[in-house]
Amino acid sequence: MDPKQMMSMGTGLSAGGQLAGGIQANRSAKFSAQQAERNALAELAAGVSEATEQRRQGRAVQSDARAAMAAGGGTTTDPGAIETLGKIGQVSEYNALSALFGGQNRAEALRTAARARRAEGRSAMMGGLIGGGATALSGYGKLKT
Repeated sequence: MDPKQMMSMGTGLSAGGQLAGGIQANRSAKFSAQQAERNALAELAAGVSEATEQRRQGRAVQSDARAAMAAGGGTTTDPGAIETLGKIGQVSEYNALSALFGGQNRAEALRTAARARRAEGRSAMMGGLIGGGATALSGYGKLKT
């Protein structure tokens, strides 16, 4: 094998390696983005679960408050009792909505990360294509001189 053939094979291997590297980086980025999308769904579900739990706890606190009022000889229908029970309900609903918002916020951050990973993958693939093409052209130019 003469030196020009060896040089052209080396150039071809180098160009192919750059292209393959770009393709693999793109595949890896796509996989990472899919994982982030799955994690985003999990965060949404976690937010819903936490909101449900906050509401359940709020109902339990209201129930305990009613029982304490009745055990103390009071009533749960007087204005003070109604106000207290209403405040408990408001706090538990606020906590539930905060949990939902937190889950949505975390999910959106993960979706944004997934979009960024996909863009990185496309850039890596394009870089591999351009780098491989440049290597091939450079090698061709060296063979012609």
